[in-house]
Amino acid sequence: MPLVAEEVVRRTRSNVLEYLHIFGKTVDKSPLDRWRPPAESEYKINVDGSFVPGQHHAGWGFVVRSRDGHLLCARAGRSDNISDAFAAEAVAMSQAINTAAELGLVRVELETDSQLLVEALDLRKVDSSAYAAVIEDRKYQLKL
Repeated sequence: MPLVAEEVVRRTRSNVLEYLHIFGKTVDKSPLDRWRPPAESEYKINVDGSFVPGQHHAGWGFVVRSRDGHLLCARAGRSDNISDAFAAEAVAMSQAINTAAELGLVRVELETDSQLLVEALDLRKVDSSAYAAVIEDRKYQLKL
């Protein structure tokens, strides 16, 4: 069955974003780039994954802060059998969402530097990536 033009555009954009994420130039962050409190939530979770091409593992980490900036929780770890940067970001987000649920946090703002992951987690769209099952599971958990 042929794909609709919008789906082809979405998939192409996702592939380009993933390519740029892996092979694009890194931009030095400004020293003035500081943490900002959540806009409408009580807590903010900053999430990041780390992947080195050629390795089969990834690092992940996140920090949970209250609206006034107080540290509530921070976790980091390593996951094996990871094959790309997107998977590393997805694992990091998964760990953060699970921890938010464990802590009983309801109003949470999640922040990641992965535009590809943000688009995949868009609750209005169906994900068709290789990680669709994981992404759809996280979307369901976010709805609760």
